[in-house]
Amino acid sequence: MEAVRNDQLGRKKWELPQDFLVSIDQSLKVYDYEELEVATENFSHRCKMGASVYRGVLNGELLAVKQMSKDVDKEKNQKAD
Repeated sequence: MEAVRNDQLGRKKWELPQDFLVSIDQSLKVYDYEELEVATENFSHRCKMGASVYRGVLNGELLAVKQMSKDVDKEKNQKAD
């Protein structure tokens, strides 16, 4: 999936294929906010993994939920431009 090349100083530099973000975008699931509140125990500090990332369980599936300040559709469209 990724390729390795050396930079000008001979250090390894990892590169991802250009379509990598597209494949991630296609695998993203969009949930209702209420579902995410339940999964993360109302975005509890007990579930906080980092800055704005929370651990959650929804339908038996372990999730990492990134709390965003923007509308997901707007953010996806900005990346596509």
